[in-house]
This record gives sequence, C-alpha cells and structure tokens, in this order.
Amino acid sequence: MKRTLAIVLLALFGTAWPAVGLAGDDKEKGFAAPPEKVFAAAAAVVRKHYTVVEINDKEKVITFWTGYSLTSSGFQVTATFEGKDGSTVVRLRPAKRQQLFAWGAGGRVAKKFFEQVREQLAAEAKKP
Repeated sequence: MKRTLAIVLLALFGTAWPAVGLAGDDKEKGFAAPPEKVFAAAAAVVRKHYTVVEINDKEKVITFWTGYSLTSSGFQVTATFEGKDGSTVVRLRPAKRQQLFAWGAGGRVAKKFFEQVREQLAAEAKKP
C-alpha cells in the first residue's frame, strides 16, 4: 500500500514538474501609445512601486525587483519595449526565479504592473 501511494505521488509530482517550470514564462501586453511614452510611464511605475535594478534609456529596457510577498520570495523582472505605428508591446521576462512554487505570483505581478502602467499613461494624458 505504501509503495503504491509513493508511486502515485511520484507520478503526479513528475507530471506537474514541467508545468511548475513554465510558471515564469514571458508575459506581454500592448498599449496604444508610442514606445517613449510607455517606457517613461513604466519607469515612473517602477521607481514608485518596485526596487529599480537598472533603467537603460538607450536600449529601452527596465530591470526591477518585485519584492517579497506572502506567496513569493520575489522576482527580478526585465521589461522590454517594442513599438511601431504609435503602439507599443511591453514584454516582461523573469530574469531570476527565486523559488520552485510561486502559486501564480508571476502572472499576478505582470497583471498588476500592466495595470499600473495603464493608469500612469492615463494620468499623464490628463496633464495639461
């Protein structure tokens, strides 16, 4: 009985292992604004809400640390900005994974970051 339970648990863990490794895949979102404006808004968000690792104005790349949370020991994330025709795609790429299980924290961080950038762009559009 114990041997059967051990085999079942190993089989379940073995099939779940690849899914856990994919939890940190790239996340991306499009914005209807030029890359310069989206980059500036994202840089402002990172300075306000996260720990800046590096902001490279020339290459339009931002690396930041999300910090600790209840479900995660934090993520180091790199944001890249690609644009054409007045729109921009922001891609978040995990630079470092800190733990095996993050319970979906990477997706929540990306969603929150994208929403903060959207709010920052809206606030900047309202300025005279």
